[in-house]
Order: sequence, then C-alpha cells, then structure tokens
Amino acid sequence: MPGTHEPLTDPLVDPGLHARDPWSVYARLRAEAPVAWNDTVGFWALSRYAEVHEVSCDPKRFSSKGGILTMEIGIDYPTPPTMMHTDPPDHTAYRKLVQPGFKPSLMTALEPVARARLLTLLANVEADEPVDFVPAVSVPFPLRIIGDLLGLPDSDWETFFYWSEATIPGALEIDAEERARIQADMRDYFLGVIAERRAEPREDLISVLVAEDLNDDELYMFCLLYTSPSPRDRSRSRMPSSA
Repeated sequence: MPGTHEPLTDPLVDPGLHARDPWSVYARLRAEAPVAWNDTVGFWALSRYAEVHEVSCDPKRFSSKGGILTMEIGIDYPTPPTMMHTDPPDHTAYRKLVQPGFKPSLMTALEPVARARLLTLLANVEADEPVDFVPAVSVPFPLRIIGDLLGLPDSDWETFFYWSEATIPGALEIDAEERARIQADMRDYFLGVIAERRAEPREDLISVLVAEDLNDDELYMFCLLYTSPSPRDRSRSRMPSSA
C-alpha cells in the first residue's frame, strides 16, 4: 500500500465539491496533510506549490496518462489521447504540431480582436452593481477567443461551453446516454469543420493542423482539447509513472 488513507482527501472525489466550498478543503490539506494518500480511489493529493511544481516537471517519475482529474482515474479513453493526457515525447511532438498556429503574426492579429471582445463584455456589466464575474466575463471571453483561434462562428460559443462541461465526468447532471449523444454531436460538428478546412484552408489553427496530414481522430483530439477548458477549478490527479 502506497500510504495510509487520509480522510481529508475524501472530498476531492466528490463531484459536488466545487459547487460548495473547495477552498476550505484545500486549506486544511495544505495545513494538515500537504502530501496525502487516498486509498479509496488510489491517488496522492499534493496541495502545496513546491510539491505540485516538482511533480509537474518530472514526467519520468509521474505521468498524466492515468488521467488528469480525480474522477478520471481508471477510465480508458479512446485513442489518441488528448495532449493533456500524454507525457514526453508524445506531448512534445503534439506541441510542435500546434506551434505554427500560435506564430507571432497570428497572435498580433488576434490582439485587437481579444481587446474588443473583452471591452464588449465589460460594457455589459452594470456599474456599481454586484456581478457574478464567471458567467459575465470569465466563461465567454476565453471560449470566444478559442473560437477565433480555431476559426469557428462566434455564435457557437455557448454550445462549446455546454459541450466542454459535458465532456468532464461529474460536471453536469446528465445520464450516460445523454453524454454519449452530446459527444457524438461534438464529433460530427468538428469532423464537418475539418472537412471544410481540407477543401478550403484558412488562417486558423484547424487549417494549420490539417496541413500536417493528421487523420480525423488526431484532428478531432486537438479540437476537443481546445474547446474543453473549464473555468471552474477542479481537482487534478497525477499518477506515478509505474502505476
């Protein structure tokens, strides 16, 4: 057994934790059990910066292949895995593929677009009134910028947000059948975009990846990666490479 079970880690496997108060859980872990083993699911919980940084920078000893969220442990995903679920050298190879999509000229062209989007969102915030910043700004802003990077219609960002939540276990109260339907819709959508970029390349990230002669599964993996960030803080897991 890797260690003695630490009960303070139990809330980390509760999908409802983030709807309540995760910060007090993290604070207790940092103060009382900064390196703690959860025997129920099988993971180490590291809650201080020094240990988290060490593990994140040491792929020879620790791996992302076993899942990056606590609720992913033991789940087998279809291949190829997302870039987040790989270690070097695969992770390094994936990063090199997307680098041309972030070249300085494209980032410079995106800057005024990003500024305009942010100013528009802020203009809709009522002055001197309480505001929930997450739905008002921190959800729509990054998703719309990601849509710009991928060359997707601005009108689809709310759909992307719903899809991104549906791909994360425990994020939405939906059954397995509904989750499968959503994932099928998402795949069909992006395979359609990929086909369009093969026929008519544009100045966007999907076109850059299409030019690398990747197959549909690999291209869809990248689309899924970039449309699936969640603004809500989530417990992440990192497994020993030997696990």
